[in-house]
Amino acid sequence: MRKSILHLCGLLLLTHVWVASNSAHEQAPRANAPNIILINLDDADYKMFTPEMLELYPHIQGLVKQSLSFTNLHVTTPFCAPSRASLFRGQYAHRTGVRVNIPDYPLSLSFRGGYSEFLLQKHEKEELGVWMRRAGYHTMMIGKYHHNGFDFKIPPGWDDFYMSNGGRYMGTYRFTNRDNQNGGHSKNPDDVYRTDQEKIDAIRLIKSHTEQQTLPPSADKFSSRRKQNFKGASPTPPNGSQPFFLYLAPLAPHRPVGNDFTDMVHKARYDNWQPKLKVPKTPDFDTAPLSDKPPHRQTPPYTEAELALLHLEYLSRARAVKSVDDLLGEILKTLDDCDIRKSTYIFFTSDNGYQLGQHRLHGKLYPYRMCTNVPLFVSGPGITGGKTADHLLGHIDLCPTILELAGAKIPEFVDGKSFVPLLKNPKDINETTWREPVVIENWQAKRNRGKNFLGAYSGLRYHNKIYVEWVNGDKEFYDFAEDPHELNNAFENLSPAEQRLLKRDLLNSRHVTMNPILTIIPAPVELDDRSDWVQGRAEDDHSIAEILIHLQNPETKEFWTGRQWTESPTKLRANVSANDQQLVTWHYPISQLKASRLNATAWAVDNDGNESAKVEQEFEFNLSPDVK
Repeated sequence: MRKSILHLCGLLLLTHVWVASNSAHEQAPRANAPNIILINLDDADYKMFTPEMLELYPHIQGLVKQSLSFTNLHVTTPFCAPSRASLFRGQYAHRTGVRVNIPDYPLSLSFRGGYSEFLLQKHEKEELGVWMRRAGYHTMMIGKYHHNGFDFKIPPGWDDFYMSNGGRYMGTYRFTNRDNQNGGHSKNPDDVYRTDQEKIDAIRLIKSHTEQQTLPPSADKFSSRRKQNFKGASPTPPNGSQPFFLYLAPLAPHRPVGNDFTDMVHKARYDNWQPKLKVPKTPDFDTAPLSDKPPHRQTPPYTEAELALLHLEYLSRARAVKSVDDLLGEILKTLDDCDIRKSTYIFFTSDNGYQLGQHRLHGKLYPYRMCTNVPLFVSGPGITGGKTADHLLGHIDLCPTILELAGAKIPEFVDGKSFVPLLKNPKDINETTWREPVVIENWQAKRNRGKNFLGAYSGLRYHNKIYVEWVNGDKEFYDFAEDPHELNNAFENLSPAEQRLLKRDLLNSRHVTMNPILTIIPAPVELDDRSDWVQGRAEDDHSIAEILIHLQNPETKEFWTGRQWTESPTKLRANVSANDQQLVTWHYPISQLKASRLNATAWAVDNDGNESAKVEQEFEFNLSPDVK
């Protein structure tokens, strides 16, 4: 009798602790809710996981054999911060407002972005982690979170938050709530490899959570285990039914801080692994000629020294992915040991792809397949392994898919489409009509081979083709059935009717009404910019009608009319790259003003008469008399 009373008291105390600590868990998880793990690599293109490469990664290969492999998943903005914001919100970057990584960076062209913008938009209060907690899940975040501007506060969506900060693979700085519910700073020892630490944390949290589900309802035992394993975390419901959601984001194979690619490699373990690996010589590698590409895309063949660096980076990236393969092997073993493998969904993907010499380009941001197409392997209850599906997917589709599997409510504002119907019987659903085209967009300029490269574009990825409008008006079109390596820009070969149809689709692709956005850039950044211009970029949900500008001499307080200086403001019309695009460049020549300083105020007007906010910028010029 006494034991029963103590048992009941312990149960009541445990229940009270759970209720008090889990205000964010607004509902009990649905019956038999699955565990869900989302593994999101950094910069891993789809070609890193070809059948030939999978032979080198036995654990990833084993997962693929148990998974449905999606071959046509595309990141909507192939760049760190915009991609992760879109993943967590299930929205395009033009909806999240996170357009670039670092707002004050010159190549950002004065657009907003980074985690600082995510916070400014209050997205941390409504995102995937929060929605999973509301569905009754215990949420865990390990690895790279967002990008730039982290405020070192535990976000509301995560019970266990173990962030690895920065781009160091050894001696990584961290911010976690393991020992302090409000979070605390720490640093891995210099001989501890980042992926190893994240593997240890993931295994510990999975084991601790699973063991906690089977504990007898004793407050004393729970309290002891909580102190040892769950510092800073919310306890699970006393009925032992709480599933977990783990977001695991290794840095691999992102290049490390500094210029030495080999710093991403655990040298003691992988420095002699597969020494003969080189960038595959595919038809798009170091392509010659590039005469089909827009003028801003022309670039000479690689030198032998440049090719050597590309091959070294490729090898280093492959070795970094080998550490992820080892991490995955330990996690799969842990799931088996805890007897929860069969009740756990695993999503394996990447935040964006990466170019290593294809089309003579390096890095991310570009609209080509190497940057947008990322791997996606999904295993779990009811999924038949070893199959592939070529249905068009966007990275923004992961969020609603995970929410549906969890039995959570999918917010109405989500742009993505749940692909749960594809997981069990993909061949029953037509691949070409499954989804409307996916918007591919980018705002930031790019540095390529020591030169700035035209960056901003807006495009549509159809099931088997892509159409891109560059910010300066250049256009590209590829049909993958005829040109899988994007070697021949076929836009000019299309009929006028086909060209109009592509443009119409792109102009109608933003299912949101927004006022125009305008930026002024303080100095030349892209190839089309000049030092004798006041210039910037503009964006609209449909198209820009005109850019208006005031130019004032701050010394005399007079305004430029286009011919002379007067005391009254005059609306000047800037030159715009196109009047039928969502993203445009604009400029106004100022060499004839013969002023060393100017105050510029500019704003955009769209075709519906809506105006952007006015943007001001002060300029200083050293214009020689022969400036053209």
